[in-house]
Amino acid sequence: MTKDRFRFRAWDPVKKEYYDEFFLMANGNGAIYSPVEEEGNEDRLIIEQCTGMKDDDGKLIYEGDLVDLVGYGVCKVDWVGDTAEFMFQNLGEDLREHVETMMLYKWKVVGNIHENAELLK
Repeated sequence: MTKDRFRFRAWDPVKKEYYDEFFLMANGNGAIYSPVEEEGNEDRLIIEQCTGMKDDDGKLIYEGDLVDLVGYGVCKVDWVGDTAEFMFQNLGEDLREHVETMMLYKWKVVGNIHENAELLK
């Protein structure tokens, strides 16, 4: 794990864009501020945490990312609250694997669940 493990990003489903800079509130919601932003955006943002790992190209991997594991297929990065860990869900086999197991593969971030929904099929 790296120093980036506690980085977050926020997805705005209305504007369909990510924010790297936002306010993380005590209740777990996020909010953005700009002079033209309307009030009440804190309930709509989807907060995603960084895993602290990077793909083979050096890109940080976040919860919600879609990662192509060579020889294994496209997987979705999930946070599993019951066990407090990140896991990779193989979309083709509906199988979850621990991050440690996935370290055996070469991997590359190919998108995310919000902007690349076609990869989920």
